[in-house]
Parts: sequence; C-alpha cells; structure tokens
Amino acid sequence: MNTKKTLVATFVGAALSVTALGSVAADINNSQYLNPPAKVKQPVNTLAQKQTNVASASGMSNQYDAQLGKTTFAWAGKNVAKPGVGAISAEHQNAFAADFYLKQLTGNKRADQNLAKPVLANVHDLGRGAKIAKYKQEVVGVEVFNREYNIMMDREFNLVASSGYLVDKNVAKSVSATIKNIDDAFGSSANSVNAVFSAMGGDSESIALTAKASNDKYEKFTVANLSTDKIVIGEPRAKKVFFEHKNKLVAAHYVEVETGNIDSRDSEYYGYVVAAKTGE
Repeated sequence: MNTKKTLVATFVGAALSVTALGSVAADINNSQYLNPPAKVKQPVNTLAQKQTNVASASGMSNQYDAQLGKTTFAWAGKNVAKPGVGAISAEHQNAFAADFYLKQLTGNKRADQNLAKPVLANVHDLGRGAKIAKYKQEVVGVEVFNREYNIMMDREFNLVASSGYLVDKNVAKSVSATIKNIDDAFGSSANSVNAVFSAMGGDSESIALTAKASNDKYEKFTVANLSTDKIVIGEPRAKKVFFEHKNKLVAAHYVEVETGNIDSRDSEYYGYVVAAKTGE
C-alpha cells in the first residue's frame, strides 16, 4: 500500500462560531495497494447504515461507505447528551469532553483494557471556533495504521460532528499471538525499506542501510548508494504499525523513501505500508 507524503484520514473542518455550524470537509485518503488483492465482498453493516439515516441536529446527511460497511462521517444527532465539565480543570476540559463523546459514539474509552486502545493524539483549539480532538488507535504502543477517530465540538462543548473509524474488538483479538513475541513478528524494518526501494524501481542490492539512533517511533537510516542509475535520496525512515487486512491485524512497517535517478534533479517521495512477514 502506498501513499503520497500527506496526512492519511485527515479531518478538515471550517471554524465554528458559538451559534452557527461551519462546513466540514470529509476524510482524505489517497491510498492504494502496492499489490491490490482481488476485491473482497464486505458484509453489509446494517447498524452503520441506520446511523447514517439518523436525523442530525444540523439537518445534514451522514456519510456511509458501503465497501467498508461503516459510517465514516456523522453530524451530531438530535438530543445528544452533553458532558458536564464544570468540575473539571480548564486544561483538562477538552480531553474530558472528547472522551465523553468517544465512548458515547463508539463504545470505546481511553481507560479500556482492550488490546486496541484509542489514544488522544492531540486537540486542535485556537481559542475560537471549533475544537477538534484526534484519536489514534494503538496495540501495545504500536499504531494501528489509518485507524483514527475525530470529534468536533463547539466552544460550549456541544458535539458538532465526528469522522473516521476504529478497528473493533474482534479484529483486535487477532493480534493476540503476535504480541507474545512482538520483536520477531515485526523483524527488521530495513527489509521493508529494501522492499519499498524495489517497488519504486530500484535495485535493493545496490544500497547499504545503516540504522541511526532515534528519539521517536521512527527508525532512520543512512544510505550508501552503489548504483549509477536509481538511488535513494536522503534518509529513509520506517516505523512499526499494525495494518487491518481481511479482518485481521497484520504486523507491518510504514516506510517513507525518496528516490531519483543519479543524473536528474527530479525525485519521488512515497509512503508505503509493508507487511513485515511477506514484504508485500
């Protein structure tokens, strides 16, 4: 699976005033499979379809993805319960309210002991207009790729809209055996970098990778290029992720690589998700 270097599953919202709703742009996902499998017919999620047809407070329609079987964007419904933040310190009110809506909308909460936990990544609050809380999903500290949930509130902590989706508990259980020996399951991220370079038209035998020390979840590499044709530019990087495939979580690496021809100023920068076990 590869993507241009851009945010995956981005939630973009216009600013909201206290009394009026602004317009909201839906998720952006320009991803495509490196080796697309045969199209799998997904079961119809009738609950999600019903949620799509629920009357919203704004009168706007929700968005339902028939292939995913999920509602991917939903305006706040009528008579949605509102969190009481009066007893919460000001610096924690956004997180408290977002957690309240997360549980109400998805059944998940950050305190869950489930394998796949929602983690509050950030809250976008400029001090005016909308507040947007972004959740990512993790399994034993490893990100579940492209599984995010976003909650938009107005200045009074009223729910405005939500977007995205998370893996369910049954999918999360599929990774139970993997986490017993997690280092073995993910293997070397250098192998995934080599696989990406090959997929981009390079010869993996013509590069030598050396891992660098890193303070974040990415492993970065210096590269010695031996080719006189296609080369790696700069320092590729990779991080561990779980990727949902056919209702299972697969150990993988998210890899970013920039390549170009040795005699050209042009280059390509792509992000790939590579299965750690198969290199696909």
